[in-house]
Amino acid sequence: MKRCKRENRLTAGDLLALSRHFSKSEDGSITIFACFMILIMMTICGIGVDMMRHEMERTRLQAVSDRAVLAAADLDQTLDPEAVVRDYFAKSGMAEYVSAVNVDEGLNYRTVTVDASNSIKTQFMDTLGVENLTVPAYAKAEEKIQKVEISLVVDISGSMKNNGKMQNLKNAAASLWIPC
Repeated sequence: MKRCKRENRLTAGDLLALSRHFSKSEDGSITIFACFMILIMMTICGIGVDMMRHEMERTRLQAVSDRAVLAAADLDQTLDPEAVVRDYFAKSGMAEYVSAVNVDEGLNYRTVTVDASNSIKTQFMDTLGVENLTVPAYAKAEEKIQKVEISLVVDISGSMKNNGKMQNLKNAAASLWIPC
């Protein structure tokens, strides 16, 4: 007896019959829904992981920014305030993240601001088209002394009576007077 080998190929008619049977059968409908829900949950968890990495990096960058401007704004600080800020970032391994450092100082105040940012590559959100997340940080600190006392020491010895020196001294003292 001779046996004929039958090929195991599905024809278009077989596929059509199989799809009709699958659409009429309710077996496995919950499985498809469960697979879809697992895919959705994995996507949401991946987005959560990327967002937590973003927040962790943001708090790290913000903490360095805050410490740097507080140290630089101190009026007792004798170093250049911008150099102090950049040194804090360099020692934290974030020197390249500093965008701008602004220093405004006067007789009784010093204000220091820093703007820094970083970009992190996403691990899961890139499948949704978001390849990078920007990590911003901004900090501002000011130290101000409210009432500054100024003393005026004048020479009223005998040498001041010639050539109108005493009158010039009075005029200079009057121009220095600042009402409280």
